[in-house]
Amino acid sequence: MAILTGVGALASAAAFVPVDSTMLTYTVTMSLGLGLDYTLLILLRYRQARRAGLPPRVAAGRAAATAGGTVTWCGAAIVVTSCALLVVEVPWAHSLALAGMLAALVTLAAALTLGPALLSRMDRHLEWATLPWRRPGRDTPRPAWPRAARGGRRPARASRGAGQPAWVRAAGHMMERPGRYAVAATAVLVLAAVPVLHLRMGLHYDRPALAGTDLGAGLAELERDAVAGLTTVALPHPGRPVPVDTFAFQQALRADPRVSMATVMDNGRDLTVMLIADRCPPDGAAAAAFQRDLHALGARLLPAGQPLLAVGPAARLGDLAAGAAGGLWRVLGVVLLASFVLLLLTFRSLLIPVKAVAMNLLCVCAAFGLLTVAFQDLGGDGADINALLPLIVFTIVFGLSLDYEVFLVHRIAEHYRRTGDNTAAVLHGLRHTARPITLAAAIMAVTFGGLMLTRRLDFQQGGFAVAAAIILDATIIRMVLVPCLMRLLGHRNWWLPGFGSGRGSVP
Repeated sequence: MAILTGVGALASAAAFVPVDSTMLTYTVTMSLGLGLDYTLLILLRYRQARRAGLPPRVAAGRAAATAGGTVTWCGAAIVVTSCALLVVEVPWAHSLALAGMLAALVTLAAALTLGPALLSRMDRHLEWATLPWRRPGRDTPRPAWPRAARGGRRPARASRGAGQPAWVRAAGHMMERPGRYAVAATAVLVLAAVPVLHLRMGLHYDRPALAGTDLGAGLAELERDAVAGLTTVALPHPGRPVPVDTFAFQQALRADPRVSMATVMDNGRDLTVMLIADRCPPDGAAAAAFQRDLHALGARLLPAGQPLLAVGPAARLGDLAAGAAGGLWRVLGVVLLASFVLLLLTFRSLLIPVKAVAMNLLCVCAAFGLLTVAFQDLGGDGADINALLPLIVFTIVFGLSLDYEVFLVHRIAEHYRRTGDNTAAVLHGLRHTARPITLAAAIMAVTFGGLMLTRRLDFQQGGFAVAAAIILDATIIRMVLVPCLMRLLGHRNWWLPGFGSGRGSVP
């Protein structure tokens, strides 16, 4: 329903604003992944309420009231990170920002209304066709968790053992050696991020995807005829009806081996125009160098102070790449600040948002390191990474990472406030969130990984980067690095400076 509503909204919007295939694909992919994630969270809470003996309608209300709050927070995080794209002076980024907000809001509305309503009405069918390995009582809580002494001491070895699943025993072992596990997890992420140092970004025509189309055939024909790039140079001269003196500029261009034609026109009033055909494909490095040389040559050979405005495919690609690169730092600042403030207000802690921001940055770098290896180093043609990709991947990954951070740390905080035992609280949080985080991350990874089956290279790269980041976040970061750091920091996890009193506060 979220997909249908989102696509319907885009169809309506297309009457007023342009809607392209990228915007449509992003909306559908986000609606599918978020819809499954949000429904999963509500479903798990519903089944928990039903096991407690509540009737279907009451259980659905309980699920909407409890998991619904988490789902609302998650949707808000996606909306906030999507809004960060609005600070970029690139219309493409604005379209994706609106698509992300549309997908999050529509999916959130469907999950909070239609989801609980269908659960209560389909209750009798939820256990139909139970998988053969699903044993009764498998989901019931196991009381034999290792109990750590107050003050963050190691859990007793005698309390670990028989009756516990392997991953539970592994979690207890990790709590006994948090420093080693944290160093190992950080080392893996850093090694994965190292290839970012030689990452190449650019904007190119997706020639394999254009093969067999009229556009692809026309592009190939132009490149064969040595007119691969067409640039129109506008030389405005308002208030002076005399054309701009372009003789030296035109002669220098005609002598350039990269140029096949250079002709001049003037409207007789206020504008001189030069049409330049060059042999460089507009999406290559040679075309970018030619654009730079064109401006430098104009500054030297045209009359002093004459404005030069270049228009054409190469100029447009260069401006788009420059706008994306410049806007990335603004998006980075907005997302980091928003993430820090949201987590600070949620957990009333200074170290938790600092750790979350640092680990999310490391996760994104590791994902782009793997992307560099997969598409640039090991790819058959050594393709550059799409220059627009960091904008969208960064906002998606940060939004989802905030969700997983809240899933885990909220459970840890609840238990810590109730018992004051930090180690037991970390174990409690791991146990109660490992399943939803793993399932939610698997859903999103498969959803975005599906983009790798398309013909478009930018979709393939984006799908790979987001899927890799989600897998790294849900496994190495949420299940190893976050618990280990919280175990090491102990009660300092919840420290918040008490302005005016000179003391910090612990919730």
